[in-house]
Amino acid sequence: MIYGWLLFASLSNALLMKRPKAGGKVDLEFMIPARNEAERIATALAPLLNAGARVTVYDDGSEDGTCALASDLGATVISGSGQLPEGWRGKPHACHQLASQSTAEWVVFLDADTLPAACFVEALEGHLAACAPSIGAVTGFPKMLPGRLPEPIYLFWVPFILLATNPFGLVSRSHLGHNFFLNGQVIAWRQSVLQELRPYELAKNQVLDDVFMGRYLARKRIKVEVLNLTEVLSVQMYRNLEEALAGMSKNTVDIVPGRGGAFIFALMLTALALLWVTQPWLGIALILAALAVNRVVRFPWWVPLLVPFSLLAGAYTALRSRALRARGLSQWKGRVL
Repeated sequence: MIYGWLLFASLSNALLMKRPKAGGKVDLEFMIPARNEAERIATALAPLLNAGARVTVYDDGSEDGTCALASDLGATVISGSGQLPEGWRGKPHACHQLASQSTAEWVVFLDADTLPAACFVEALEGHLAACAPSIGAVTGFPKMLPGRLPEPIYLFWVPFILLATNPFGLVSRSHLGHNFFLNGQVIAWRQSVLQELRPYELAKNQVLDDVFMGRYLARKRIKVEVLNLTEVLSVQMYRNLEEALAGMSKNTVDIVPGRGGAFIFALMLTALALLWVTQPWLGIALILAALAVNRVVRFPWWVPLLVPFSLLAGAYTALRSRALRARGLSQWKGRVL
């Protein structure tokens, strides 16, 4: 039943997740939180600004010239001191500051390491213009650009767990139930929802602020639409295995809450990776599910064939993340988590 659900959810996402298309106009602005992103931010800003979009960057105490670069490119820049108020994490604080300056009907928060295509603004605008009034937020999955081997093999467990366990496309198409999910790399908020709920303030002390906010929206019965964005948006989260392990170790412990959550999550991933050997035909279902997931996120074609190794890497990451957090050694961008 478990492997059957993985196959069902992944196939439904591959077939049913909506793709944004141009065709409408809406009042839209982009908000980008940035901290030491000088190497990447130009690739995020240029396609947006070239399309005539309004873009505001919150520079969170960068020391590498991010602020000046964003300003030179034509974005509006809000300069932060890099000092966080008590009880706040860095990204929720930056996004909260941006939200307080937003005025458009739809406000799109975009990570500084994303790479929008030239048609991204037009396509997203068209989709948002057609959104039902019940949709409070729109998010999605970009194309995931691989880093240097073995980084893509390692990282594949992340989209696999999301897309093989949650039928996002079916929920969005049927309008039944709620997607308990937001992807912090790209979130478009309806202004009324953003100002009424103040979601980044609610998530101010959360490492996985997007996971927290997605679950909160579901509790409030505010619908989230999850898109396949691979034709219009890409992201390279990490350039190599060292960066990927460091990045995922900072927050994997928060995926399943509670003191034993990381151990439960690690056990679950290990079971998915290995239990199929008792009935090898289930391994076919696992591989087919991985291939369907890859239809959305577009890793190199051969990566899904190694999904058991990726799941075991995820189990190791969960335990490593728990150990680092317990010892007070979890850090990201110079801040202790």
